[in-house]
Amino acid sequence: MPMMSGRVKLLALVLLPAVAVCPWVAHAFGSLGHRLAGEVAEVYLCEPARTELAVLNGRYSFSTAGSWADKVRYRKEWAYTRPWHYMNIENAPFSADTPRSSKGDVLSAIYRYRDQLASTDSDLEQRRVAMLFLVHFVVDVHQPLHVGYASDLGGNKLRVFLGDKKTNLHAVWDTGLLQSESQSVQDYRLALLALTRGQVAAWQDSLPTDWVEESLALRAVAYDYRPAESGDLAVLSDSYIYESKQIIDVRLAQAGVRLAAELNQIWCPKAADRGEAVK
Repeated sequence: MPMMSGRVKLLALVLLPAVAVCPWVAHAFGSLGHRLAGEVAEVYLCEPARTELAVLNGRYSFSTAGSWADKVRYRKEWAYTRPWHYMNIENAPFSADTPRSSKGDVLSAIYRYRDQLASTDSDLEQRRVAMLFLVHFVVDVHQPLHVGYASDLGGNKLRVFLGDKKTNLHAVWDTGLLQSESQSVQDYRLALLALTRGQVAAWQDSLPTDWVEESLALRAVAYDYRPAESGDLAVLSDSYIYESKQIIDVRLAQAGVRLAAELNQIWCPKAADRGEAVK
């Protein structure tokens, strides 16, 4: 098993409490990532939240709700939501003065739909849409390349080899790393839940701006690979894949825990304050 290199400090960052401080375009975290984060979130939902979400989801499961926003963004009537899946930040640190897109971004979308879901003025359909977007965007912002550089479209323009497969850097972090091991969804879920033990209160003691800061710091890991020789595609090493996989697993676990906290805060704030798991 490879030893952690200089990335160990960045991996430690996601394990500790946060502090404030084209044809290649891939779906955010893919349906698998959103499903896994949703299944982690389900463990930490309070009963009132479960009941309300069952009403909003109808005959669908909560764990599959996270993929909806990706499916509709290519429809004409939802095209305006495409910029909300990410944010472009050229340099750290992130602050109130950081330039933001006038079309909106993942951070503004989280706040918008969290408020819409909680509002007593929202009707059932507005709350349903708000829930579907919120569960998606909370997970998206935990993917480091969703806090990316505009110049390469968050890594979408950077062509690489993952094993023997030609892909792009963004797709590697959205889906490739999740599929890099032979692992059933059930086993993957259990592995992510294991990562949450002893971390729930610390992870939930954070704000969406902190999640942006974390992804911004971890973005350096995604770009830390050996560049390609002229005319060739970069080949991601085994150590890069191993270390990056560790980080993306923690980010999925964090996203699930924090998503549950956001929903519990709406329907059962006492449970949210305790950060308790509801089996």
